[in-house]
Amino acid sequence: MRPSETENEAFHVPRLLNLPALLEKKSYFLFGPRQAGKTSLIRCTLQEARVYDLLNTSVYLTLSQDPARIAQELTARDRIVVINEIQRLPPVRQPRAAEVGSGKYPSSFLHSIPRSSVER
Repeated sequence: MRPSETENEAFHVPRLLNLPALLEKKSYFLFGPRQAGKTSLIRCTLQEARVYDLLNTSVYLTLSQDPARIAQELTARDRIVVINEIQRLPPVRQPRAAEVGSGKYPSSFLHSIPRSSVER
């Protein structure tokens, strides 16, 4: 059984990794084993970010039908965009390179992915 969001925040351990400062300059992948706290870290440190959580069924279904929707929804105010569990929907990765740095979209993306997905 997974802990609730409130329980996750209660167990959040401050990290040396300063995601907001890192994401001011460029985009990153956040790798880690399942249940290591990647999503909790994102929730606790990036409250201002636009988050697409692909573990959420409605978000997953929407983006699986139209991956370009992310680019359509972003505004100049969205300085940081997080795509949680991005390995569930690989086509979402494709348009990023052309969009990042264009000035129209955020300067930084954080893609969260479990370590086991990379090792396959």
